[in-house]
Amino acid sequence: MFEDENDDFNQRDLNETIARYEDMLVNKQAVFFDISDLEDLIEYYEMKLEFTKAREVLKYAMEVYPFSASLLTKKATQMLLQRNYKEALELLDRAERYEPNDVGIFLLRADIYLAKSDHKKALEIIDQAIQFAEDNEVDELWLEKADVYEDIGLYDKVYECLKVCLKKNPSNFEALSRMWYSVELADAFEDSIDFHKELIDRDPYSYLAWHNLGSAYFFLGLFEKSIDAYEYAIAINENYDLAYRECGDAYVRLKQYHKAIEHYQKAIEISKPYEELHYAIGLCYEKLKDYAKARQFYRKAINSDPKFHQAFYRIGITYKMDKQWDNAAQFYRKAVQLDESRMSYLLSLAEVASKSKDESTLRQTLAHILRLNPKSRSRKSFKQLTTYLLQAHLYDLTVDVINLARIENKEFDNMIYFEAMAHYLAGTHNEAIMLFEHALHLNADQFKIVYKFIPNIIDDASVMYLLDMYRS
Repeated sequence: MFEDENDDFNQRDLNETIARYEDMLVNKQAVFFDISDLEDLIEYYEMKLEFTKAREVLKYAMEVYPFSASLLTKKATQMLLQRNYKEALELLDRAERYEPNDVGIFLLRADIYLAKSDHKKALEIIDQAIQFAEDNEVDELWLEKADVYEDIGLYDKVYECLKVCLKKNPSNFEALSRMWYSVELADAFEDSIDFHKELIDRDPYSYLAWHNLGSAYFFLGLFEKSIDAYEYAIAINENYDLAYRECGDAYVRLKQYHKAIEHYQKAIEISKPYEELHYAIGLCYEKLKDYAKARQFYRKAINSDPKFHQAFYRIGITYKMDKQWDNAAQFYRKAVQLDESRMSYLLSLAEVASKSKDESTLRQTLAHILRLNPKSRSRKSFKQLTTYLLQAHLYDLTVDVINLARIENKEFDNMIYFEAMAHYLAGTHNEAIMLFEHALHLNADQFKIVYKFIPNIIDDASVMYLLDMYRS
């Protein structure tokens, strides 16, 4: 209650200061302002993104209070944003003469050298400030040190700096928020568990510490423990949507899809409906084989982001599972339009075209694949494509694709059997027999794949003779 009254009072005071300042500009009459009033004005205009007005107030303030370290620091900040590093450093030198132990001056000076990529100098400045900083200021200096090491790419040192920062101040929000991805980059999951347990012992109600602990368990594959930690974070802060989401991810790993959906739904309720959350729910329903429900949530993801090609692709998969080939092809095509180089999309389109005997789409998809960079074509993709062409009775194209695989040095398992089958089904019997003999010589056990495509091959005496000869 008192905080609300105080906020109202501060707002009225600020409004009065704004009115007095703007009247001064209109009337061109000198008006006295306390330095704190002018600093509030500068911050107000910056928050409103009215930077020209903010600069004008700062210029006026510095004329009235030329020896103010805080105003000189504010001016230096503006110079840093304009990349005028020389003037920014000169302003900070002046500010330091008036406030030699102001940690903010050292932090800004370090920022300037960091912007100049002079990491050694930035670290020297921070270490110098650590020597005289008050206990309640040291954590920010270690946070700054983490910034420098992150810019260098020394993520293990970033992690160690954040640990020191949090030992000094376990409730430092920025350090807790940054801690998780630094743990991941430093590959410090096990150490992170021990560290966050210590933090929690000091502050049991730190929902971010519980979240970080849960994330460490998650990446170590300890999903039950990760869920326990995430649930503690949620109990402390019931509006912490990230914990709901990541707890849902842990339930997915445990194949508890209904619980995962509950947590994703809760995350949507307390935050804006991110398309990724609708997509995640769709994946859960797909795992539950409720394909209609899955499509419903994939479509919600698309409504949020019409270019969400993964959602179009998953809708195609659900239609494929329902054996609705034409519908599947429609959504695969859309996915391909949005991401033309994704091989999985193209091969899926080729698969349903093969199943529906849509020769035109299959040929177009093959042509598209062949236009891609050869590096995008793997042995596996050649085998899949060969299978679909063979199933669609496009035997000449099957042979062409096999020859291309050889040219690109991407021969796949059973390739010579596929080549033999293509010739056999195309009616070039002699060529097929020679290829079958060569294939059987290499690996007779792989002949079983032939029955899948040509069940009546057992009626061909010449082929069966070869099979008996190489199996004996």
